[in-house]
Amino acid sequence: MSKNIVWGGMLAFCLLFAVSAQAQEKQEVSPIYRAGQVAVVAANLADIHSTMTGWNLGLHETNPVIGTGNTGRLIGYKSLSIGINLTLMYMLKKTGHDKAAGWVGMAMSSYPAYAAIHNYRLNARVR
Repeated sequence: MSKNIVWGGMLAFCLLFAVSAQAQEKQEVSPIYRAGQVAVVAANLADIHSTMTGWNLGLHETNPVIGTGNTGRLIGYKSLSIGINLTLMYMLKKTGHDKAAGWVGMAMSSYPAYAAIHNYRLNARVR
């Protein structure tokens, strides 16, 4: 499967999921909440990109859930992670805590962001 198709599908899924819940409501949304949504999606997409780049360079994934070279499992795992994070944020927002939901999203994106930075550093050493 082409990398562009995989990336396009992943991005479309994430964007549709993030926007679909908001399309049903017409109330104002905190910019912090939106920033949390963007942080969750961006950090996980960066982790996917850095992992796949490492695989192409001959590096191995140390996460046993994902395994090495298993693109489907990587995309599924990250999709689940994004979906759970955005759902928890939405549930917080529904109770009137949209700013707290945004901060939770930003905090939850710290691990995939760290993993992406770590992977990019390893990738730079190999090149």
